[in-house]
Amino acid sequence: MATMTDEQKRVAETTATEVLNDTFGSIDIVEFPLDLSAVADKYGLTIKTGTFEDQTVSGAYDRAGAAIFVDSDESLERQRFTIAHEIGHDRLHKDVKTDLLYRKAIWQFADGTHPKNETQANWFAACLLMPEEAMRRMWKVTQDIEQLCTFFGVSKTALSYRLKDLDLVGK
Repeated sequence: MATMTDEQKRVAETTATEVLNDTFGSIDIVEFPLDLSAVADKYGLTIKTGTFEDQTVSGAYDRAGAAIFVDSDESLERQRFTIAHEIGHDRLHKDVKTDLLYRKAIWQFADGTHPKNETQANWFAACLLMPEEAMRRMWKVTQDIEQLCTFFGVSKTALSYRLKDLDLVGK
């Protein structure tokens, strides 16, 4: 995993909050699991599902075509994270014309790290799908992982990373 600076994390989180406010009017009235179609519509993006010839690909982003492609064979939770990741590229990385999100980290560097844009898009996706305030509020209500996964519409893996990032559980 690439090491992001605190500033890169702040930008990703702030941008995710802005996207929620722009799309829904206020982050305080967002209903979960997040309606990613509404977010995509707000920014003129089309979400298309299908299968990829390369079975290691989970999703793709095409800025010129304003389209996000997601593998329909993936779990719904994985599809949601992929869509949020690609929205992150749209909002954060204006220089990204196309992106492929792989199931496996085959695009990592020789030292095992990932490109910072990819790590930041993942951070954005986590912040978009599981905003900090909502996570903290729901963690106080229930610490049941299954319930939280259902509430936010995310996988156990995504939820676990977010809980750790917010210091709600040990790293």
